[in-house]
Amino acid sequence: FCDDYYLKNPLASQDAAGFDDFLQACGFHTLDITPCADGRLAHVVRYVLRLPQESVRRKSYAGALFDIEDSIQKWVEVEMLRYREGRPNLADAPTRYLKTVVYHFSSVDPEHQGCAAHGSDTQLAAAEGLKRLEAFREAIENSYCCGASIDLLLVGLDTDTDAIRVHVPDGQGTIDLDGFVDNYALFDATARLSSAEATATMERAVAAAAENTSPGMQRFVAQLLKNNLSQIAYVREFH
Repeated sequence: FCDDYYLKNPLASQDAAGFDDFLQACGFHTLDITPCADGRLAHVVRYVLRLPQESVRRKSYAGALFDIEDSIQKWVEVEMLRYREGRPNLADAPTRYLKTVVYHFSSVDPEHQGCAAHGSDTQLAAAEGLKRLEAFREAIENSYCCGASIDLLLVGLDTDTDAIRVHVPDGQGTIDLDGFVDNYALFDATARLSSAEATATMERAVAAAAENTSPGMQRFVAQLLKNNLSQIAYVREFH
């Protein structure tokens, strides 16, 4: 089954080669995603977010509670490559390392089919994911005095619909657990709009979700939402 997946490459990205350029245009040089280790999130990069998996660092942990020391080591590795080899871009480029946590919940049976690591408590899953993100940024600041090179993003995944909700950080990098863009609602709201109108609607929703969000973060989140629309339609068609 695994061999078949890699040979046939289902849902192959049409612009995998251009993803790094897009990421840097949004102000990031690395996308590091930590989903919960629940098997219902195994497809989060390739299907749910429709991203080229070879361009994204993905390492899962129960409850999305990633190992901070491991993430620091990866950050150091990335920054050293930038200084020594100019990969993926030069060290003086004004880009950031984007660390993302994907927690999950169930819209059909939230009290029993959510994240087992957090007792199917959606608020707790989101809160603990955010705490781990903030602890990672603080550890970088305390060790290397360059927290400005870290951006954080918190994403929730409804495992019943594969729709995401994104907690957009504000201009100071602060994430509000109660504020997010619900892509399931956007799917219905944009279903009868043209591509341009739908894109504009998503961009407005992202801009309204957090105060003074950077243009690069807005552009990146809007693209994630747009990608995820295809997955919502896929799930509706087959399930």
